[in-house]
Amino acid sequence: MQLTYRQIGKIFDVSSTQVQYWLIGRKVEHFTEKPERCEICGVKYNKLNHHHWDIDNPRIGLYLCPGCHMAAEAIDKIPEFASIYLLSKEARELPARHRKYEDNATKAA
Repeated sequence: MQLTYRQIGKIFDVSSTQVQYWLIGRKVEHFTEKPERCEICGVKYNKLNHHHWDIDNPRIGLYLCPGCHMAAEAIDKIPEFASIYLLSKEARELPARHRKYEDNATKAA
């Protein structure tokens, strides 16, 4: 199992930035300025997280709100996560949609 910078930081009681500094040997500089809004959902949030997916190049990433950051982490860890979620959601909603269709058909008859 691979630990995140945050998890390692909690073990040593330091920030995730400090852990990156220890592991990479330099402070991580980001290519872009931090925006005011999440780069996925557009919500205005004052503490956006910098999400990166390549441990060898942590400078490339997106600034995300906590919700989008959690989703991005899940998709990075399990690439099929988005597809599994959407298929599961559709399977759960299908019976309800079918009942609604039957109800409308009964009312029309």
